[in-house]
Amino acid sequence: MELVISEEAKDYIEKKVPSYQKVVLDFEDGDSPFKINASSCGLDVGFRLVLLQDADESKLDFSNYQSTVNTSMGEVYLKESSKLYLDDNTRLVFDPKYMRLQLKGDNSGTIANSVEIYEA
Repeated sequence: MELVISEEAKDYIEKKVPSYQKVVLDFEDGDSPFKINASSCGLDVGFRLVLLQDADESKLDFSNYQSTVNTSMGEVYLKESSKLYLDDNTRLVFDPKYMRLQLKGDNSGTIANSVEIYEA
């Protein structure tokens, strides 16, 4: 699997969070060590980008994040199960009209319409 982060997306992310140690593409399935918001049942596929300031794995359980993908932002960690929702060629792009990040695939089109950024 390949994850390409566009230059516009990278710039947008780094303006919001200028320094980070680890990047996680978290699939919102309710099984995450990041207690950011409540999970809900829905038909939409939800992903969020979690940028860790303190990547001390003794504080957070990363056992769910078995996979890594090399990107222009370094390694991105993700759950093996989340690959089911991604294409072999997936892109994280910036939508300037709505000021949001989107995940898009060569085969699937838009995978996630709005990928939120969180600091942890």
